[in-house]
Amino acid sequence: GNAVGNLQEYWNEIYSNQRMLGGFIWEWCDQGLHRQTPDGKTVTALGGDFGDVPNHGGFCIKGLVSAEQEVFPKYWEVKKVYEPVAVEPVHLKPGKVAVKITNWNSFLNLRDYECNWSVMNDGVVVQSGKLASVVCAPGESVVVKIPVVKIERPRAGAEFWLRVDFRTRADAMWSKAGYEVAWQQMKLDVPTPKISKIKANGLPDLKWTETGDVVEIEGANFSVAFLRSAGMLTSIKYDRHEMLLQTTNRFAGPVLQMFRAPTDNDKGFGKWLARDWRQAGLDQIERRVDSFKVTQPKAGEIHIAVTATSTATNGGFRLKTVWTVRGDGVIDMENAFEPFGEFPWLPRLGLVMSVAKEFQNFRWYGRGPFENYADRKQSADVGIWTSTVAEQVVPYVRPQENGNKEDVRWATLTDANKQGLLIVAEKNPIAMSALPFTAADLTEVRHNYQLKPRGEVVLSLDVRQSGLGNSSCGPGVVERYAVPPKKYQMHVRFLPCPAGSDAEIAELARKP
Repeated sequence: GNAVGNLQEYWNEIYSNQRMLGGFIWEWCDQGLHRQTPDGKTVTALGGDFGDVPNHGGFCIKGLVSAEQEVFPKYWEVKKVYEPVAVEPVHLKPGKVAVKITNWNSFLNLRDYECNWSVMNDGVVVQSGKLASVVCAPGESVVVKIPVVKIERPRAGAEFWLRVDFRTRADAMWSKAGYEVAWQQMKLDVPTPKISKIKANGLPDLKWTETGDVVEIEGANFSVAFLRSAGMLTSIKYDRHEMLLQTTNRFAGPVLQMFRAPTDNDKGFGKWLARDWRQAGLDQIERRVDSFKVTQPKAGEIHIAVTATSTATNGGFRLKTVWTVRGDGVIDMENAFEPFGEFPWLPRLGLVMSVAKEFQNFRWYGRGPFENYADRKQSADVGIWTSTVAEQVVPYVRPQENGNKEDVRWATLTDANKQGLLIVAEKNPIAMSALPFTAADLTEVRHNYQLKPRGEVVLSLDVRQSGLGNSSCGPGVVERYAVPPKKYQMHVRFLPCPAGSDAEIAELARKP
C-alpha cells in the first residue's frame, strides 16, 4: 500500500560505512489475481476473495508496482534514493553557487553523464545551462561551481529553486540518451523584500447581520456566513458563486481532523498504530462549541472568534479559531490547537472542509507532482503543479490514506472557467490533499473498486501529517516525522482565485 517511509535514512546509513550493504525491498510487484465482480468488472483480488481459508488478506499486495505493472508514487522515491550521484549544497548565494557532487557508481566516471542546471521561480525557469563534463571517479567527490548570476529586484516573498541533474549521454539497452539518472533541488539564498502589511483603513466597508442562528457578512461582490450554534463557517460566495458544499445535513466549513484512513503499514502485523488510533477514538470525535463572538474593530474588517472542544476517548483538543473577514474579500483563519488528556502519536492534525463539486481543477505550490509524505518526499520537487481532484486519488487495491502533498505554500480549486478558491498557507507551509473521499470513506470498504466518489471536494489542511514509516515488518514512524499531541498553530487564508497564469496566482498569494 502507501509505504516506503524513511528510505533515505536507511541509505544514509548504508553510505556511512563501506562495509554496509543494501537489503531488498519486499517487493517489486503486487501479487494480486484478477477476478470478476458480479457486475462484470475485472478487479484485483486479495487473500480471502476466493473463499480461501486461511489467508493473509492484503499481504500479497506489497509491491512497488501494481499487479498490472502500473507505477505507484513510492516507486519514484526508490529511484531517487537509489540514484548513483549525490548533489549537496556548498554555497547557494547567486554569483557564488557551488555544490559537492559524489559519484556512487562502482565503475562509471561522471564524465559519462551530461550535467544540466536551472533556476525556477513561480513555475518559470529564469536561468539555465549545461556544465562542462564533470570528471569524478567512482567513489570520489568534487566541488563544482554553478554559474547562477545575481537575481536583480526579486519580488517580495519570492523563492528561487536551483535544480541540478545528470542524464545519460548515449542510448543504452535500458534507456534512450537524455534519461535522468540523478537530480537534486536546492533553495537559493536570495534576499527578498518583506511583504508589507495591508492597512485595514483602506479596505471597502463591510456590514454584518444576524438572523436567528446565522451570522452573515457582506462586502463588495462577496459574502460569508457562519452558524453560531455550530461555531462554523458555512458559506463563501464570490460574485454570488458558492465556493463550499451546501447540503441540509452537513456543514461545509473547516472542522478538526485527527484521523486518517490507516495505511497497510499503520495496521502492520499487530495492527498496533491503527488500533491505538481507534482505541483513542480519533475516528469518532465529538465537537462542542464553547464560545462565539463577533466584533468589528474597523469598517473594513470583522473578527469572529470561536472556541470549540473536540473530545475523543481519553482526551481531546481545544481549537481556538479567529476569523478575520476583510473588505477586499480576503478571509483569514488563525488556529491554535491545544491538547488535553492522553493521546497516542496522531495520524494527522488539521482541518477538513467540503468545497463545491464544480471546483475539480487542483493546482498547488508545494511538493509534487505525485503524492508525498513527511518521510517520503525526497523525490518530489517543490514547484507549481496542475492536476484534477480525480487524478489525486492513488488507487491502492485496499483503500487507505492517499494523495497528500507536503510543504504546500498555496493551492487553488477552480472550475471550468479557471475561477474559484485560492488557499494560502501563511507563515508556514502545510500538508494538503483534495480528494473525492473522506477518511471514513477510505476506511469503510475493503476494495478500491467499492469506493464511490462524493459530490464534493474533500479538502484537508493539515498543520502536520504523520510519515508513513515501514512497520509491516519493521519499526514504525521515525520520531521526527511523527505528530506528537502538543500545541500547534496554523494560519490559512482564503480569497477568490481569478483566471490567471501560475506566476500571476503566485503573486496574488503573496500579497498581504
